[in-house]
Amino acid sequence: MSEKQTNKLIKKANELVESRYKFDIWETRVFAKMITLINKSDADFKTYRIYIKEIQDDFGLAKNKDAYTRLKEGARRLMRRILKVSYEDKEGTKVLETPVIIGLETVLDGKSYIDVSFHPNMKPFLLQLKSQFLMYDIRNILKISSVYSIRIYELLKQYEKIGSRTFLVEELKDILQVADKYPLYANFKQRIIKKSQKDLIKNTDISFTFEEIKNGRSVEKIKFLIHKNAQENTPLSDTLPKANLEQAKLEEELKEQGILDRITIQKILAKYESNYIMETLNKCATYFKKNKSVKNKVGYLLEALDKGYYRDEITKDQQKLEAKKVKALKERQFQSKKESLEKLKNGFQQNYAKKIEGLRAAYYSPTLEEQVLESKKGTPLYVRVKQALQKQQQSKILDAWVNDYLAKTYLNAIEYDLDLFLRQNGIKKNNK
Repeated sequence: MSEKQTNKLIKKANELVESRYKFDIWETRVFAKMITLINKSDADFKTYRIYIKEIQDDFGLAKNKDAYTRLKEGARRLMRRILKVSYEDKEGTKVLETPVIIGLETVLDGKSYIDVSFHPNMKPFLLQLKSQFLMYDIRNILKISSVYSIRIYELLKQYEKIGSRTFLVEELKDILQVADKYPLYANFKQRIIKKSQKDLIKNTDISFTFEEIKNGRSVEKIKFLIHKNAQENTPLSDTLPKANLEQAKLEEELKEQGILDRITIQKILAKYESNYIMETLNKCATYFKKNKSVKNKVGYLLEALDKGYYRDEITKDQQKLEAKKVKALKERQFQSKKESLEKLKNGFQQNYAKKIEGLRAAYYSPTLEEQVLESKKGTPLYVRVKQALQKQQQSKILDAWVNDYLAKTYLNAIEYDLDLFLRQNGIKKNNK
């Protein structure tokens, strides 16, 4: 059983930050609180105890009897949630679909806490993280009631050092799982982007402005320009006055590798890019595993940084990673378009069948059938239809001819012409 802790940091792998899921606010609170209960040294998940009083105090909630019920129900709903996480391994890009938590224990008397456990599949994204992760103080999100604002905060916090981040509109909707809820960009902009902008500048250590990048008249991409909030609005100012969280993370990693002199650490942080430092540490760790005879590991690390032993390799790795991300994004976009097309086709076909059924009930007669058959004289299939009728057999070809006649006589072209229907919905023929 995990003891009560004072850790306020949320630390999760970048893949988890960018995964596809949709939590409500209570599920988000349970998830965030559970992450803060993980110890850095944990090699496996424990059962984590969440006290209702801590949740009330942390998130500034009213101290009433409903809070325990909402906390418990939030955890119960979280047990049913599935995350879709894209990640890279030796075999290429993979997508893991996994539950978030697997256990929930509640007390019948007292009603002061719940005990919860993470699903084992979450280990690579929450435990023993050495690189490619996001870390921030939970106090940045405590006063935010919008789950979308919290997610956008995390997505932008990843790129705080870079200063900007660009998303395809459809990609961002996919990450937030709101494509169905906000199909129109204007609504998405007002309800998600603008709301997040207000929430972040009011409550967190970063804020943003944004630029709309258009393709024709439509907004195709959003470029977020990330800004550091004024000191008085920054929840971290009292805990990290000399370095931001990323620097604190790098300092921690350098110390773990045996570089303990603070002046040396500060020189390294000032001279090299964060990603270069972290990736060099990772490369050195791999080298040390293969070469047990290295005695002066600190000397080797400093020399590797200074002489760039792994700089070319790191650059190539980054290029490969970016290429894989682009490929994965294109595959997701292709699949999304394919699914949208199938949905449109199925909807058209169902609607067409329903309308034809009504037209046949209203207008079909043997005379109409004879009239349609007569109009098909001389066509390649006419003889086959006549032979079927002479044998008193039903002819599907004749049924199709009758349906076609009824459609063209009583329906608008867009109701019976699939190609025209797709074009009206923005689908070009070569996308089929």
